Amino acid sequence: MSASYFEASVDFCQLGNWDTGVVVNQRNCPRPAQGKQNLSGIWIRRFRSEAGLTLEELTSRLQVAGWDVDRAVVARIEYGQRSLLDYELKFFLDVFGKNLHDISWE
Repeated sequence: MSASYFEASVDFCQLGNWDTGVVVNQRNCPRPAQGKQNLSGIWIRRFRSEAGLTLEELTSRLQVAGWDVDRAVVARIEYGQRSLLDYELKFFLDVFGKNLHDISWE
């Protein structure tokens, strides 16, 4: 994994519009809205929709990529009901052909 993979174009502590359900904590860093456990689910759902994939198809692609995951976990991540680890986010980005530069919370 290259170091550039982790270089994001968004300064995660200097974000603006929170219409996507993200709020700012005391340190001006984003955190999930109350009741949510991740910031990425909304983007994962958007990327899946743009790709025309069902949850089952996305889950299958994630499994082929090497992540032993089931449909229920993917659904919980999309809806913010489960935390998302960095390596799990990488699986999603790889499957969609995206990188961290494609995600923002503006």
